[in-house]
Amino acid sequence: IGTEHGTVLLNNLSKVELINIEILNNSSIDVVAGMYLPDCDSISVIGCVIKNNHAGGGMSSFCAGIQASSTGDILIENTVFSGNTINTNDSSNASALSLGGFNSISGKFTISNCLFDNNQCLGTTDKTVLLACYDDIEIINSTFIDNTSEYTLSLIRNHIDFYNNILRNNCNYEIILSDHTPWGYTSEIDVSHCNIQGGQNAIYNQNNANIINWMEGNIDEDPMFDSLGTYPLALLEGSPCIDAGTLDLPSGIELPEFDLAGNPRIVNGIIDMGAYEYQDSVSVKEDIFKPITQTKISSYPNPFNPTTTIKLDLAESGIIELIIYNIKGQKIKTLIDAYSAKGHFELIWRGTDDNGNKVATGNYFIKLEVNGEEETVKKCVLLK
Repeated sequence: IGTEHGTVLLNNLSKVELINIEILNNSSIDVVAGMYLPDCDSISVIGCVIKNNHAGGGMSSFCAGIQASSTGDILIENTVFSGNTINTNDSSNASALSLGGFNSISGKFTISNCLFDNNQCLGTTDKTVLLACYDDIEIINSTFIDNTSEYTLSLIRNHIDFYNNILRNNCNYEIILSDHTPWGYTSEIDVSHCNIQGGQNAIYNQNNANIINWMEGNIDEDPMFDSLGTYPLALLEGSPCIDAGTLDLPSGIELPEFDLAGNPRIVNGIIDMGAYEYQDSVSVKEDIFKPITQTKISSYPNPFNPTTTIKLDLAESGIIELIIYNIKGQKIKTLIDAYSAKGHFELIWRGTDDNGNKVATGNYFIKLEVNGEEETVKKCVLLK
């Protein structure tokens, strides 16, 4: 039981790595009950459990789970935030996670493959997750369920990539983009292949001051969680979230090798929404059961317009990079940059670059690397 900084305080460090740590059942009157990581150059929190921590009662109660600020990158991966509570009416506070500061931060903040469930704000103006002032925020393949707060996610002054997430049974507004135009900045969010209760209306764009890009693949359906299973927030057979995610992610995003249950995150070139991968989700064809003796790629149709399907046979598992180059050798589109098990895969290239712009007519090359070594290159032709 703490009076101010809770159970972990790491201040002004150049690099913080917290791996497979449990922060459980801590209490603090002020500031933070779980982890307080102010002014560190870079922070990684991987495979941790932040559960049943409570902050509240004091004038400066910031967060029950993790409060952090960094001058560089922050990565939160394969981490569970569950049952954390905060009791205060300060609008700058959060029950599970609060990151950022008052000044613009040039680093990148990533939440990848995380679970936020049953975190509670006992006041009236708090958030489950507050992320402020990072230039780039990536929230990928995470599940937000049964959290009680004014808003599930409060995102301030940044660009946000929001892909393959599930938000359910939280509050009236799942996301708030605050109006900070008097200070000279706005927020922009790209929402793709997410299951959000309330759909686009669940995003509160204060005074319409920010930009919401509602992209393809988003749904508003019961995710069908396996409430009686070993992992109650894993997906049941028939869930609309199965095979409904996308691997067509913004450049630089690297998915973890495993989901929260320890299963492969990518199965046969397909990914689900949320923090858990349904392992029997692949619609197999007869040739999937044939042993793969050689890694190879092909595409059809070729020439194509406007899309082509790329077939990928992997004879070994590992870090896969599948990248489109133009005839000048310039990188155009990163299709896969993640760990994958061996197998047969199919994915679609829609003739766009990493910025979502349509590419010109011409010859392009599909290059496959496995574990940093070039395996094969194939040419494809876009005709308009």
